[in-house]
Amino acid sequence: MAAGNSVEPHRLKKDLKVFVAVPWLYGEIYPSCLEHIERLECPGVEVMPAFYEEPAVKWKPPAASRDIEEKFGPSAACVNRHINKFMDIAKKEGATHMLMVDADMELPPHALYELLRLDVDIASGVTFGHQRTNITTAGRWFPKPRPKAQKSYPYYRFLKPEEILGKVLTSPPMQLATGAFCMLAKRRVFERHHPKVAPLRFRWNPPQKYGIDLTFWNDARLYGFTSAINGNVVCGHLPEHPLDELEIRIGHSNSD
Repeated sequence: MAAGNSVEPHRLKKDLKVFVAVPWLYGEIYPSCLEHIERLECPGVEVMPAFYEEPAVKWKPPAASRDIEEKFGPSAACVNRHINKFMDIAKKEGATHMLMVDADMELPPHALYELLRLDVDIASGVTFGHQRTNITTAGRWFPKPRPKAQKSYPYYRFLKPEEILGKVLTSPPMQLATGAFCMLAKRRVFERHHPKVAPLRFRWNPPQKYGIDLTFWNDARLYGFTSAINGNVVCGHLPEHPLDELEIRIGHSNSD
């Protein structure tokens, strides 16, 4: 890891068992996603076979819409139910962790090992959107920069590659949010810790400002869970950014 990171990796604990969940995206799954899961290298850790099932709703969001409810609503409601069901299955299987992988992701072999070593409640790798590679999926909350400015307001900003690649960002002290495309969560994240407080779950209850992924990360922070985004775990995002091509592209940009 690069010098100056805000977290030191830990040795892996004993008797770790990881439940791997792959929610389908818009009714399809890339075979390469499952192949890369099978190649994960994590000695001494029991990694369960990837669990996935086809959702009841096959729907693609209209690309032209900017309204979050119109664009993501039907899909979010469906995926939301599946992800929460996966959490319950992971608990019944006696897993210590759940690794959630989007169906269009290719994880590098070291992904699970590096995320486990952080020993935070929720950890994630990094990838890029479908359309471009000048912005990553790692989001950081920036406070209102100029309180008296009329158009100045707090917001999540997605980080540029040079701001996250090769680094590890943690919450606290930062406020972080990203997708659940390569997200590792400890069992305790999904458990009830107070009789009057519901356990943490993904939620879609519009109107809400963010989609289910960013909302989950924000809720986790409010619950008091620790989190980290590991810029050393870069995932391929199909079909535009296969992992092998992405690694070459990143390698070239780092050598410039």
